[in-house]
Amino acid sequence: MRSVDARPRTPHLPRIRIATLSITADARRTASISQPTPEQMMQHLRFISAASVILLAAGSTAGALTSPSANTRRASLPPDTVRFPDGWGFPAGSVAPVTARQGMVVTTDRVASEIGAEILRRGGNAVDAAVATQFALAVVNPEAGNIGGGGFMVVRMADGTTASLDFREKAPGGATRDMYLDSAGNVTDRSLVGHLASGVPGSVAGMWEVHKRFGTRPWAELLQPAIALADGIVVHERLASSLSRNERILHAFPATSAVFLRDGRPLRVGERLAQPDLAATLRRIAEGGADGFYRARTAELVEAEMRRGGGIITAADMAA
Repeated sequence: MRSVDARPRTPHLPRIRIATLSITADARRTASISQPTPEQMMQHLRFISAASVILLAAGSTAGALTSPSANTRRASLPPDTVRFPDGWGFPAGSVAPVTARQGMVVTTDRVASEIGAEILRRGGNAVDAAVATQFALAVVNPEAGNIGGGGFMVVRMADGTTASLDFREKAPGGATRDMYLDSAGNVTDRSLVGHLASGVPGSVAGMWEVHKRFGTRPWAELLQPAIALADGIVVHERLASSLSRNERILHAFPATSAVFLRDGRPLRVGERLAQPDLAATLRRIAEGGADGFYRARTAELVEAEMRRGGGIITAADMAA
């Protein structure tokens, strides 16, 4: 993960290389870094979403932590605690602590984190930063950050206001119990790859709803950085590695081949990635809010592509 300090800098979005990242932010602008206990971490958790994490520190703890050895952790856990395999955790001391006074953004990509931190510098709150970061991740982290998926969100604001939101995808109206089975009743990969794998997206609706309730910056302002990224970015190492790992799947579809491959191979570090269709979609979302995605042109395009590729999502599903 990459962390970015949100202390004031120049008023413009910085020119930065792309990398993966997440977000944390202090609602009272007074965060400092220490090594909190798990109980303290839960006390200070303020915001979580599928694509980004916002920690609004109500007291004095937030940020990157070092941890005890795996053996020590296992010995201290109660019997009913879920245990993860050895090697899954970061070794103690392997991650440098990041400190910040006014907020922090942490995601899988540094560009997305920088965008969230800049929103904080401009006076936006943690929800504003999360919205901007979510859409930025749709561009720079296409295998995870997206507008075609969904997630969950838990919010606690500086004044103690709390809320939760489930914006996971929903099954299309035409979905059936056995749609992922072959004629012999065996499970296929259709739930993982292809048009049938898609549910009706919830990400845009989730961001729209949380912004309506808690956001302070203009909606279109929060979309603009993602639009600029979709118009064209320079591929960085994490993105290039992801494209390389998924090369076989990218070759399977003309649209992904056209965008993410060059001369039949994945884009490499330093090459330019432009996603004009995504940029146009983000512009419609910026202009029309949730309706700019779930109705009209975007919904029509989704239905047309589903018909072409054997999917079942319709414009009516999108608008439901």
